[in-house]
Amino acid sequence: NVGAERVDVPEDDYHSVETFGSLNFDYTKQVPYGRFFAAVSLGYDRINNSERGSPVTILDERVTFNDPLPAIIARRNIERSSVVVTNISNTRFYVEGIDYTLRWFPDRIELYRIVGGAIADGQSVAVDYEIGPEPRNSIETLSHGISLRYGIDEGPLEGLSAYMTYREINQDLETIDPSRFTLNDTTRLLLGVELRRGPITLLAEREDVNSVISPYELVRLSARYDQRLGIRSWFTADVSHEMTEFGNTGSTVELDRISVEYAKMLTSGLHARARLQYRDESDSIGVNTRGFEQVLELNFSRRQTDIYATIRNSMLEGDRVDTNSQTFSFGLRRAF
Repeated sequence: NVGAERVDVPEDDYHSVETFGSLNFDYTKQVPYGRFFAAVSLGYDRINNSERGSPVTILDERVTFNDPLPAIIARRNIERSSVVVTNISNTRFYVEGIDYTLRWFPDRIELYRIVGGAIADGQSVAVDYEIGPEPRNSIETLSHGISLRYGIDEGPLEGLSAYMTYREINQDLETIDPSRFTLNDTTRLLLGVELRRGPITLLAEREDVNSVISPYELVRLSARYDQRLGIRSWFTADVSHEMTEFGNTGSTVELDRISVEYAKMLTSGLHARARLQYRDESDSIGVNTRGFEQVLELNFSRRQTDIYATIRNSMLEGDRVDTNSQTFSFGLRRAF
């Protein structure tokens, strides 16, 4: 798989030209007792930015919240007061301090979801912001990675898989004032073991991210049960434990979650989903919290029209917090 593209973004007196390409190789082979998969990727990206003498507005940059990690926008000189967070359709504005918290750095911003607010774990949001003046610069990024997976399809260990992913990103900068920029050289190593037996999936992972912007080490253990209940409905239960050590702050966050979800197709085009989640989070240098969230969703689709309604109740208690939040969302989407 080979691809390349050139993007030219003019805005008033500011000009940005991006050139990038990728090269990917996949390999699959039947081996004793199972299947072996390997993938290799190479990537190149170069951005040439003209001098920016006035702020530039960025609209609808999409990020996703995955607890306990922050959603990161890695851009320099973001004006903190300009940050606006909405849902993807831009019909609802989220409030800092109630729905999320924001940490500002010269080279990025970090957004943290507040349990008990209106943003759900795993939800994507749109972020608007302005970036301040910068001198002319060119940033070149080279990346490469490899993925390996061995899955056993027969014998007493049927359903067992072991996998590994390694990815490295290196950046170079050309500018008259390098002190205004922070490059994000990154290496990421993921090791995991997975066991699938019928409706049950057991998972153990370790992820090491050595990054200039946000280094961390994460251990994840989970057990999941998926069961289809007839043709129109299914049930899922999930138990997980995550321990994350953040290199920049020295903090250790432990997150335990228990979630149950039931989904059903009521009629043709009408779907319902109910979800319960309990979470217990402890932070070695922050606040320890316990939360319970309940969500009920209805979605009706007909041709190009989607009508949806969501009711969410969230309860959160901890060392210095005790909140209860109820939200109701109703919307209509129409494709043309």
